Amino acid sequence: MIVLAYAILGIFFGIQLFSLVSILLQTPAVLQKRTHFPQVSILLAARNEEKLIIRNLEAIE
Repeated sequence: MIVLAYAILGIFFGIQLFSLVSILLQTPAVLQKRTHFPQVSILLAARNEEKLIIRNLEAIE
Protein backbone atom coordinates (compact mmCIF):
# COMPACT_ATOMS: atom_id res chain seq x y z
CA MET A 1 0.00 0.00 0.00
CA ILE A 2 2.85 2.35 0.83
CA VAL A 3 4.52 1.52 -2.48
CA LEU A 4 1.34 2.51 -4.31
CA ALA A 5 1.19 5.81 -2.42
CA TYR A 6 4.83 6.53 -3.29
CA ALA A 7 4.15 5.67 -6.94
CA ILE A 8 1.18 8.05 -7.08
CA LEU A 9 3.16 10.83 -5.40
CA GLY A 10 6.12 10.21 -7.70
CA ILE A 11 3.94 10.45 -10.79
CA PHE A 12 2.25 13.60 -9.49
CA PHE A 13 5.50 15.39 -8.65
CA GLY A 14 7.10 14.14 -11.86
CA ILE A 15 4.35 15.76 -13.91
CA GLN A 16 4.69 18.96 -11.90
CA LEU A 17 8.45 19.03 -12.44
CA PHE A 18 8.06 18.34 -16.18
CA SER A 19 5.54 21.19 -16.47
CA LEU A 20 7.81 23.59 -14.60
CA VAL A 21 10.82 22.73 -16.75
CA SER A 22 8.84 23.07 -19.98
CA ILE A 23 7.54 26.48 -18.88
CA LEU A 24 11.01 27.69 -17.94
CA LEU A 25 12.52 26.56 -21.27
CA GLN A 26 10.16 28.67 -23.38
CA THR A 27 11.65 31.79 -24.96
CA PRO A 28 9.70 35.04 -25.39
CA ALA A 29 9.69 34.60 -29.19
CA VAL A 30 8.04 31.19 -28.91
CA LEU A 31 5.50 32.50 -26.43
CA GLN A 32 4.60 35.45 -28.65
CA LYS A 33 4.22 33.19 -31.68
CA ARG A 34 2.09 30.72 -29.75
CA THR A 35 -0.29 33.22 -28.13
CA HIS A 36 -1.84 34.50 -31.36
CA PHE A 37 -3.11 31.19 -32.71
CA PRO A 38 -5.40 30.08 -29.85
CA GLN A 39 -7.19 33.44 -29.74
CA VAL A 40 -7.96 33.29 -33.45
CA SER A 41 -9.17 29.70 -33.29
CA ILE A 42 -11.35 30.43 -30.25
CA LEU A 43 -12.92 33.41 -32.03
CA LEU A 44 -13.58 31.36 -35.16
CA ALA A 45 -15.08 28.54 -33.12
CA ALA A 46 -17.33 31.00 -31.27
CA ARG A 47 -18.50 32.54 -34.53
CA ASN A 48 -19.23 29.12 -36.05
CA GLU A 49 -21.10 28.09 -32.90
CA GLU A 50 -23.15 31.30 -33.01
CA LYS A 51 -24.08 30.69 -36.65
CA LEU A 52 -25.07 27.11 -35.84
CA ILE A 53 -27.29 28.22 -32.94
CA ILE A 54 -28.98 30.89 -35.08
CA ARG A 55 -29.55 28.38 -37.88
CA ASN A 56 -31.09 25.88 -35.45
CA LEU A 57 -33.36 28.52 -33.92
CA GLU A 58 -34.54 29.61 -37.37
CA ALA A 59 -35.24 26.00 -38.30
CA ILE A 60 -37.37 25.54 -35.17
CA GLU A 61 -39.49 28.59 -36.00
